[in-house]
Amino acid sequence: IGLRTLADRHLPGPGSNRGYAASAFVDSLVLLLQAGGRRLEDLRELRRESPLLKLVERDEIPDSDTVGDWLRRMGDPQTGRAGLLGLGTVRDILNHRLLRRDERTDYTLDMDAMQVEGEKHDAHFTYQGEKGYMPMLGYLFEPGICLVDEFREGNESPGAGHVAFYLGCVQRMPVGKRIARFRADSASYQAELINELEEDGVLWSITADQDTAVQKAIKDIPEDAWQKPYPGCEYEFAETVHSMEKTKTSFRLV
Repeated sequence: IGLRTLADRHLPGPGSNRGYAASAFVDSLVLLLQAGGRRLEDLRELRRESPLLKLVERDEIPDSDTVGDWLRRMGDPQTGRAGLLGLGTVRDILNHRLLRRDERTDYTLDMDAMQVEGEKHDAHFTYQGEKGYMPMLGYLFEPGICLVDEFREGNESPGAGHVAFYLGCVQRMPVGKRIARFRADSASYQAELINELEEDGVLWSITADQDTAVQKAIKDIPEDAWQKPYPGCEYEFAETVHSMEKTKTSFRLV
């Protein structure tokens, strides 16, 4: 799919003619994650895997200190975070290539914040009480690709900026492709987002906040309306009509 060529074209190059190309760092990190590594120090194990490096046509990969320096340079605010901007460009181009090859035209967007624990000094505590970060991710379920990723500090609310993030996902869909379905947890249970989804004609499923209004709506469901999805199931479900204060239409609460 041309990852190496794109990395060398859109990410900042080496500081000298003896440095590694950007694609060498990208290869290293991809191999690290695919092999189950979670820390840069795990690159030491990969550097010993000469058959694997031969398979991916690499004589060697950078060591952990060199990769760490490169990552810091890619996100350096003094250079306008050129590496991060270039990485976003590479992601968008690759996604377009993959989606154009796909025969489907309608897709399901799964949107959620993901906690990443971190030991960095400037990391903040998340709402789950862990120190780290809370990036927002938008995945297309059918092809299994991450359409948009947005870095966020750990103390940023998981419910912030959902409409803007959703619209960013929509804007990145190639011509002839559309987001037809949307799934998210209760952080996305927001009237503004629901209104946007309704206007776009998107079918959506969002976990409802268990606020007072929702609890009352559940309590008012007749007893005989509850049913088991299949015989022997340990839970029951029912449906009712509900609306939020600022939504433009009512919706089904299941």
